[in-house]
Amino acid sequence: MTPFVTSILQQTFAQPQWAAVTEMLDSECSGNLPLIESQGTNGIERVQCAALKISSGSMQRLAQAISQAQVDWRDVLVAAGFANDATVHLQWKPELPSPGSLDSP
Repeated sequence: MTPFVTSILQQTFAQPQWAAVTEMLDSECSGNLPLIESQGTNGIERVQCAALKISSGSMQRLAQAISQAQVDWRDVLVAAGFANDATVHLQWKPELPSPGSLDSP
């Protein structure tokens, strides 16, 4: 996972969830996605950021986004609004969810 994705992860999820989110992204949403290798590191980063955006700080929504990426990662890019520009994920600024809306770690 790139330092940029780590930064976005830390802005999207509360600190107690960082390790679990990191593990999910590294093991389930990385170079093992079908046909992602042709996109290189930037493509993987973009899909991971899209999954984080879709999650809105929810572990359940993150798991759903990663499951969808495993079927077709392009759908996750579309859902996040990252499909038409290879660098748009770099301008996205997540907001940490309010404490009352967080999933349990």
